[in-house]
Amino acid sequence: MKTMVNYVLETPQAIRKMISDTSNISEVLEYLINRKIDHIYVVGSGTSYSAALTCIDPLETMLHIPVYAYCAMEFVDNVKVIEESSLVIGFSQAGQSNSTIQALDKARNHGCLTIVVTAENPSPIVKHADACLKMDIEEAIGPKTKGYYCSTVEVILLFAQLLKFTNVISHTEYVRMISEILDVFDDFTNIVNKAQEWYLTSEIPFDQYDNIIVIGCDQCVPSALEGALKILETVKCCVRYYELEEFMHGIYHAIDDKTLVIALGNQSRHLDRMIRLLKYLKEHKNACCLLITGSEADILSFKYSFKDSNPYVSFEYLAVLQVFAECMMKQRGMNLNDPSDRNFHRYMNSYVYEDGEEK
Repeated sequence: MKTMVNYVLETPQAIRKMISDTSNISEVLEYLINRKIDHIYVVGSGTSYSAALTCIDPLETMLHIPVYAYCAMEFVDNVKVIEESSLVIGFSQAGQSNSTIQALDKARNHGCLTIVVTAENPSPIVKHADACLKMDIEEAIGPKTKGYYCSTVEVILLFAQLLKFTNVISHTEYVRMISEILDVFDDFTNIVNKAQEWYLTSEIPFDQYDNIIVIGCDQCVPSALEGALKILETVKCCVRYYELEEFMHGIYHAIDDKTLVIALGNQSRHLDRMIRLLKYLKEHKNACCLLITGSEADILSFKYSFKDSNPYVSFEYLAVLQVFAECMMKQRGMNLNDPSDRNFHRYMNSYVYEDGEEK
């Protein structure tokens, strides 16, 4: 059986395949050409919501229009005003998410353009969108890793192709963007190896902490969210994520010597404050604090030569958290492939199933 890290290591090849064969994009590209798009909403649940958040920065940078990310049911229940000329993109790797189906139905009822991004076609969700962007991937475990990376990159590729086709960007600019994406993913094998080596020699008793907090800032906030989810799904204890500034507004009161704080220290204007925060939590709250960074810091750190100048560097920071999640799971004697309650989503009606599908 493959592990989560196996799928992380397979990701670079999957990304290269997507870039070299854009046939999956062609139909959706034809759907979008000559359509007026002034706003984009990206919706999903779980890892798909993390992917939605990750899309905001690259899409706004490319398109110069507002991009919003919503948990799918929050979009259904709480978004009262949807701007004209809006595109709604729904992420659902398995194609069964009931909340994302409802979000796409709401979008269509408002006259929005709709696209679903999924690894399964046919699947229940496909008929609820005007166009389907299919990812050609396989991932036979609960905690999704390869699907997270591939779904976000697939959407980035779609709009990069659209801009190139409509002559908004040159072929040279398109090639540069692809090169930046590949530069990050081609480093994944080395990142995984370094993270595994570091974990095995670390003196942190990772298996003793059942209260774990992941902190991120600016472009690494989505990676903090998705990394926390991966630790939670594998270790099955209390794991939360916070944006750096939000953490300082109340959360620090609940930190003690039973808390493990992992911070993503990407090179940014917030890095010095993040380091000061970790020092405070260690000295005043007796918390165990770990900084994942490419910079020099006089605090316990996993240090790696992250490509901090690359706009897609957040993927590298997430890969480290995914490796740590699997290492924590193994250290605690847990098995990723132990069956969970397969009937949970039927019981809660959170998945939509095809007629006659087995439980």
